[in-house]
Amino acid sequence: MALVKSGDNYSLVDVDGVQLGSTADPASVALPLIDGQGANQNLFKAITAVLATLPADVLAKMANASASSPDAVELKLTDGKIVVWGNADEKELKARVLEALLKAPANPKVPVNVYDVSAPRHPFTK
Repeated sequence: MALVKSGDNYSLVDVDGVQLGSTADPASVALPLIDGQGANQNLFKAITAVLATLPADVLAKMANASASSPDAVELKLTDGKIVVWGNADEKELKARVLEALLKAPANPKVPVNVYDVSAPRHPFTK
């Protein structure tokens, strides 16, 4: 599901935070790194709820996930682009919208650095 930094190692955790394994090399596992979850279970649950909703092909593009609040989940793609997710409301719709945005042909004249699906019926890129 995701990696969480735990001392010098990284724990592989499921959506409930149950440790499934560990690794010293996060690059050896194709899972996003959860940032900033610390002891705040609400942030952890918000982030993992989002990650659990993503299709496998989209999840494979995630580098890390963070949240400053349960309403402010943000994802970073392996190519450095940012996904503004917002809260866990309408997460299935947000996942489908994000998948469609990521599959859209790139326009070199209008580079995309941010995908905002926080309002999934009105997504935008910038």
